[in-house]
Amino acid sequence: MIQVSGTIVLDSSNTHQAEFTIYKDGKKVAYGKSNNQGKFSFQLGLNDRFDVIFSATGYVSKKFEFKTKVPAEAAKDGLMPFMMDLLLHKPIFREKEEFASVIKWDNSIYDLVYENETFTSLKSQRKQLNEIRQQTIQIKLDYKAEEEARIAAELEAKRKAEEEAKRKAEEEARRKAEEEARI
Repeated sequence: MIQVSGTIVLDSSNTHQAEFTIYKDGKKVAYGKSNNQGKFSFQLGLNDRFDVIFSATGYVSKKFEFKTKVPAEAAKDGLMPFMMDLLLHKPIFREKEEFASVIKWDNSIYDLVYENETFTSLKSQRKQLNEIRQQTIQIKLDYKAEEEARIAAELEAKRKAEEEAKRKAEEEARRKAEEEARI
């Protein structure tokens, strides 16, 4: 068995209680909750594949794929617990769940590792989240500027159309006045 332990941190919350659901072959095989400090722990069988989804109400769920195939000698020697700290955040783009990373055996360090190194620390997760938030702010600012430019262009086109209509009306009125003056 592989022991998985860690802490779940809810961004912008004082409580850190969350839950996790473990799936094997698409079927739910276990469910648990962290304590109020976000601490959790569970075990996964060896030489298999599991999806583990960490979630909390109002936060984007994170899905991890654990590939627990390990060399026989590593299993015999006993494995160190896989430690993970996880940051859950409020939706930015209305997303509900995001795939986070595969966790698998790495012979070079003789341990389980994240394929996506962003999840190796809370600091790197916060950094990535802040970058996404900054990009989102920039996208919103760009959209707002484009929208303001579009509205300004529409107003200018309307102003020009009104000026042209007024000019034509004045020209027509002048033409009629000249015709009446000739009669």
